[in-house]
This record gives sequence, C-alpha cells and structure tokens, in this order.
Amino acid sequence: MSEIIKPLPWQDLEIIKPRAERHYRDLPFHGFSHAIETFNEVREIADDYASRGIPLEDDEIRDAEIGMLYHDADFYVPIHIHHFKSKEAFARSIMATEQRELGMPEKRIQRIGGGILGTQLNVTPKTRVAKVMRQADLSNVAKQPPLQVIRNSVKLFREDEVLKRRYGHHGTIKTDLLSFVIGSYGVMRAYNKDDVSLGALDRNDDGKSSFGEMLETGMECFLPVKASELLRKLGLIPAETEPIT
Repeated sequence: MSEIIKPLPWQDLEIIKPRAERHYRDLPFHGFSHAIETFNEVREIADDYASRGIPLEDDEIRDAEIGMLYHDADFYVPIHIHHFKSKEAFARSIMATEQRELGMPEKRIQRIGGGILGTQLNVTPKTRVAKVMRQADLSNVAKQPPLQVIRNSVKLFREDEVLKRRYGHHGTIKTDLLSFVIGSYGVMRAYNKDDVSLGALDRNDDGKSSFGEMLETGMECFLPVKASELLRKLGLIPAETEPIT
C-alpha cells in the first residue's frame, strides 16, 4: 500500500479555507461566498488556458486559489480603522501573516500578495498569478448573463448602505440605484485598460486579451438604456424611469 502524503499546512486548503473564512462577514456581495466563487473560477480559468495550449503551473494555480480566498478579507473594516492605503493592502497583510504562521515560503507569499493588490483598480497585475486573480475577480461581469450581472450590482448597491450604517465606513449612502449601476460601466472600463493576457497566444489582432473581450461584452449591460431595461425587468425601478444619457 502506498503511503498517503499529506500536504504541508501552507498548501492544505482544509486548513487555509476556515482560516480565511474568519475574515468575512455576511455582506450582500463581499461575503465568503464571493471568495469561494472566485476560488473556484481560478480552476476554470486554468483549465481553459490548458485547453488552448497555455498551461499554468500547479503552484501558480494554488497561489491564485489561496489569493482569492483572502482577496476581500476583512472587507467590512473601514480604512480609517485599519489604516492601510487600500482594502487590498489590508487583505494582503492578513494573508501574509496567516501564511507565514503556516510556514509558506516568503517568495510564494509575495506572489500571492501581488495578486491580491492586482485586484485593485488602477493597479496593473504583472505576474501570471495576478492576472488570473484579476480575471477570477471580474468573472462575475465577464462571464455571467446580463440579469445576473445586474443582480450583483444591486447587491453592491445595498452593501454600500450596510458598510456605512453598520460598520462605520465614511461617505454618503448612495440612494440612486440606476445611477449606481450605470456608474459601474466606467469602473469596468478602467479595469479593462490593463492587459491580463498570459502572452501572445492569448491576444487578438488588436492586442486585446480573450478575457478583455469577454469583459467588454459583459459590461455593456451597464450602459444607460440596457441598465434601465434590466432593472425594470427585475422590478427594481418604475417602468417610466428614463435612462440617464
């Protein structure tokens, strides 16, 4: 009988998952379910790349998976409380502390940390791990049907109030759902300026990555006319609401 080799603690997802889960609250969108969805998306992305002749190394996949488990850790804590420059920098610190406790090599911690920072707007992901993590984080726009994309935006809209009322985040509570949803187009457009391709085989003739093309299509549901149509279909705005132009 062959001996079963147990993974090292810093590689063992049965140890890592519950440690990561402690850092999430039951938020409308950024709860642990989002972390798990993006964690699962990493494997789907890796399988897709492998089928196209662009394989990821096993340790790249595992680092991206661990990164997604932690990428929104303690999202509910306001910046004026944790004092990091961004929620991503705070999450990176949490991941690094816990993975050091489990004995992860510093090189791997740095790579995962770079991936967590790479999920932040206006931070360009540089490594393959960071690019896969960015794709996993935005897959809810790039890969889901328009109605589900809008449902997720509604969750984010409701989460804004939860974060400000319950957890003390600064800022005025957003009250205009349609404007909030339409505003997501500009955010996604800014994200899509970054090259998240894994090399020349992953780009079209215009230099756009395959994921970038999907995100370009997915974010069209945030355009005023389409957003209004979808929100009316969900019964979330009155039928007579005029789209913002």
